[in-house]
Amino acid sequence: MSFLNKLFGQSNPLAALRKAVGQKRWADALAMGDVLDRTVLDSEAERELEQLLDTAGDGLAELNLSEGEGCLRGGDRARAAEHFALAAGQARSDHLIRRIDELREAMTTPVHPKGLSSAPASAAEYAPAPSTCGSDCCDSGKAVSAAPEESEDSNLDAATRLELVLSSYPADMAAACEESSEEFRKAFLLAHEGRDREAAEIFESLPEIERNYLYHFELGALRGRLGELNRACAELETSLSLNPGHTLVLETLISLEIAGGKEIEARNRLEMFLEQGGSPAFCHGGLAASSARLGRLEEALRHGSLAVAAGN
Repeated sequence: MSFLNKLFGQSNPLAALRKAVGQKRWADALAMGDVLDRTVLDSEAERELEQLLDTAGDGLAELNLSEGEGCLRGGDRARAAEHFALAAGQARSDHLIRRIDELREAMTTPVHPKGLSSAPASAAEYAPAPSTCGSDCCDSGKAVSAAPEESEDSNLDAATRLELVLSSYPADMAAACEESSEEFRKAFLLAHEGRDREAAEIFESLPEIERNYLYHFELGALRGRLGELNRACAELETSLSLNPGHTLVLETLISLEIAGGKEIEARNRLEMFLEQGGSPAFCHGGLAASSARLGRLEEALRHGSLAVAAGN
């Protein structure tokens, strides 16, 4: 708790959160609110906390909404849907929630046969989708070829765009990215704006000291989007060796293996991870999807029930 006390300040637990909101660091503010000990707050401080979190939630939702509208104007409906989904989970104000709902509803009429994702960015974003995506690990069914460059209508600086992307990342990955060099963050943003080949050039030029598990994860995801499945899987294997059992890395690797027709390899990986004490919710969920794809419906039901029981 000493670290949290230092972070938030023992005398005034809301001080750091106020500062984050004042500086429009919305994601930081929400993260602080998640770990803040509410038992030390009186009723007035509790009300202020809720107001601060409402402001931060709406602020982050506005950013995602702006990005989503820019993607929509650029014709990237899949990425627009992801931003709208993130915004829907962050918005607090009724008028903002209605605005997001209206945009999402307006997108329900497809302009092409690919479906739209209603979930935050996940491993499916990183796996290259085949021409007809039948994989449950790619449930959004969206094509993941290089996206168009960032919309010129989006007047967001690099720091804000980075915060927006990292808001959907696991905390450990977000922290690793924030602690990386300026060149790493530049490549990271380029990759998430669909400029994969430019990003790859920068990633490949980074020194060995920067090549941690996040580096190999991002490069693997990038190679996957470029359709270089063998290179992508090799990078993700390296990432896993540096951070064994990381769920997002593992999920992305499995998605790529399935996209490349390596169903058995993906299944064996899930079974081994489960034996090693990996998340039952994740492993049984993946095995349920795999069993269903292989037509083993009773087995799929058994794994699915175990996944649900474990919290999936």
